[in-house]
Amino acid sequence: NPVDCSSDWPGSLLGIYGTFLLRMINITVDPLKMAKNTKKAVKIVKKLGQGGPMRFFLKYVKPFTRTLRLFVAGWRWAEASQCRRGEVGTEEAFAFMGNRVSRTLARLAVDSLVAYVVMPMAYELFQWLQYDDWWHPITVFIVLGSLRAVAPYAASFQGSRVGRVLTRQFFRGAKHRWLPIQPITTLNLLSDDCCEQDEISQTADLAVLAKEVAKAFGKAKEIGLDGMEGQREILKEQGFHQVGAGSGGYAVYFCRRKPPNGSTELTILLHVTPYGPSILNVMPRYIVLEFEDSVDRRNHCPHHFAELKERYDKQLVTYQVGCKTLCKQRTGRNPNPPSDLKSLKTFLADAKKPRKRRRNQRQYEELQKQVHRVAKDLKRMMAMAGDQAPKGVILYFEGLDCAGKSSTGGLVEQALAEAGFQVATKQYNRPPTPEQKLKPWMDRFEVPETTTTTVGLAVPSGSSNEEQQETAQSLLNKHSALVWDRGPSGDFVYNPEYRALPMEDREKLYKEFMDFDRECLSKGISLSFFFHQ
Repeated sequence: NPVDCSSDWPGSLLGIYGTFLLRMINITVDPLKMAKNTKKAVKIVKKLGQGGPMRFFLKYVKPFTRTLRLFVAGWRWAEASQCRRGEVGTEEAFAFMGNRVSRTLARLAVDSLVAYVVMPMAYELFQWLQYDDWWHPITVFIVLGSLRAVAPYAASFQGSRVGRVLTRQFFRGAKHRWLPIQPITTLNLLSDDCCEQDEISQTADLAVLAKEVAKAFGKAKEIGLDGMEGQREILKEQGFHQVGAGSGGYAVYFCRRKPPNGSTELTILLHVTPYGPSILNVMPRYIVLEFEDSVDRRNHCPHHFAELKERYDKQLVTYQVGCKTLCKQRTGRNPNPPSDLKSLKTFLADAKKPRKRRRNQRQYEELQKQVHRVAKDLKRMMAMAGDQAPKGVILYFEGLDCAGKSSTGGLVEQALAEAGFQVATKQYNRPPTPEQKLKPWMDRFEVPETTTTTVGLAVPSGSSNEEQQETAQSLLNKHSALVWDRGPSGDFVYNPEYRALPMEDREKLYKEFMDFDRECLSKGISLSFFFHQ
């Protein structure tokens, strides 16, 4: 006879386990009662999925975890910048909705699996097989109950993630926020980023002191006191004394003074780091002022600077880790220290954690696919153009410091090299020398070599006329490319001597540049200008 399971749950854990097992056995007593037994099966799976014997514990834990989740969401909203609170609040709301919806869908999916897949398949097998020899419901129902318990949690994580990603992509698509790399033409002038008020008080103590330090550096440049010695002298006049130094020209200065709006003396630290290279004779400086007893207040500064500082700190930590682990001949993947931009990027990539290295490797492979695609398009267009294709190409990259000119130029060089070009790079990030000033202005800017001569060509003896024609044709089809890292326009932006020229002299130099462009065109050289901002 079927076991009577109508009584309430026993209080002991042993009784609870026994009740569940007996209910599972009851399902197989009369397998032909499909509808009734299916409801029992779904009910048992639900009970197990809700915790089974631990249900009384989860009953009190769930309110605590949900309250904690709401508390963390509110904390994120309160800690966000004022112009980011609307976005963060919407993001947390959609994450919570995604969490609850995904949990409900996961439970419905498991219940539907039991009701419409597992039990019908079991009844079909009962009609053809002797189930008493092999069928035991306990293992199957424990697996289904575990699946119903785990599936909502696994789905909740993905639901929260989908909610956040959809919100971020929506705000990004609406151009509501600044991106790390974004052209000025794509800015939404009505977004909060562009309409917000300045989040730093211009009368703040360190802001006033920073302006005084900047004026002192400018004064030193005017009177010719540049370099480390001049830097120490001008800062000493402001009350700063050097107390430390590091690699790359980094220096720390100490000052004891009253803030402009304070009444007591405080210890102020000044960090000065040159960054470059620059087109100027004077290296630009990265200046950070802080109180000695200050705390990390990046959450209270403009989010633009906070994101920049956060990225800078990550790169600095990665570089330090690389110096400790990679610069070893025994264990290092790249034991040689970086000497240029390309080797520095490789060094930083190797110093990251394996998970991030794999992610960066996937991004690099996707980028390489695009480079290969561009190279194929170049080959196809050159084949279609035939003799009309330019023999030489000048790619002129101009823009602000750290705008990605060298990185972009490297990708372009790779695509041109795969397309059959002989590629070279020339940097013009320095003012013209006194010797170059005696020559025409455009004389110092090189052009790719497009003339080819067959004089002295080593052709194997006994070669046929067809082989000699193929060799000569390969030389005639040679294509060269030259990448300019900065160029003529930089003289008028960074060089005070050219900025002070009258309009008549500027027009003469502009005419010289146009003559240079026409001469390049007559030689089959194409000059393209790219501005990075």
